[in-house]
Amino acid sequence: MKSNIEVAKHTVTEKFLAMQISNTDKRRTISQEFCRQHLSHVDSRAYCDILTGRDITPHLDEIKAAINNLEHVLSLIFVPSCEYSMWFFSLIENILSPQDFAAALRYCYTIASTYESIPHGRIRQYFEQIDPQHIMDDEEIVRYNELPDTITAYRGSPEIRMRGLSWSLDIGQACFFADRHKNEVVYEATIDKSKVFAFFGGESEIIADVRDCDIKQYDGPTVERQKWSGKSGCYHILQRRMPEHLIYGYIEGIHVNKICT
Repeated sequence: MKSNIEVAKHTVTEKFLAMQISNTDKRRTISQEFCRQHLSHVDSRAYCDILTGRDITPHLDEIKAAINNLEHVLSLIFVPSCEYSMWFFSLIENILSPQDFAAALRYCYTIASTYESIPHGRIRQYFEQIDPQHIMDDEEIVRYNELPDTITAYRGSPEIRMRGLSWSLDIGQACFFADRHKNEVVYEATIDKSKVFAFFGGESEIIADVRDCDIKQYDGPTVERQKWSGKSGCYHILQRRMPEHLIYGYIEGIHVNKICT
């Protein structure tokens, strides 16, 4: 199966850009999928304040034109803001080849700031159906293969999300996430390797099904997270599937969210 870029473009322009724009309770943030702030732009010269009440049809037309000019189906994943990345992925999941599916999932899941728009079980099913070789780079595959049969991993989250998919082998990463938000604590899980879908190197992250795992609250000291620099595994996965000059999402490990022709 090959990815169908024309169907993907139609899906994006007809469904994804049709959401109603409205204010939210977050400062300078709106409920729209193609930008996080009230100043949306197609390039560095064309800004549009989309909360003024003016007709933004010409601006949306520019965005649609930019989408229609994209050369590769994976270029579409750079369109949405991080709040909508997983919902966006759900729109195009059925028109992607297995390799593009894995690359798009890796990117959209990694940048997502929320997963509330997609049922947790559905995201788990995404990871269940992929070939691990398609979602990890070479170094990550080595680390994945070296994982012990029983793994101790950590997660900083509120109690209601303690059985999420993302865990870290680095206790410092879990402490960082727990400290970043209020009412979050660090959890420690004992996970069988057979439950691990993938290893992502940037945050020593494993993606795992922990529904039946033993999880307890971590009661040790707070630890600093390990330093990381360089291009992410996500970048390397995209590099396998598309020309490097088309990859806008991860450059030296820094996320850049914009629409480019």
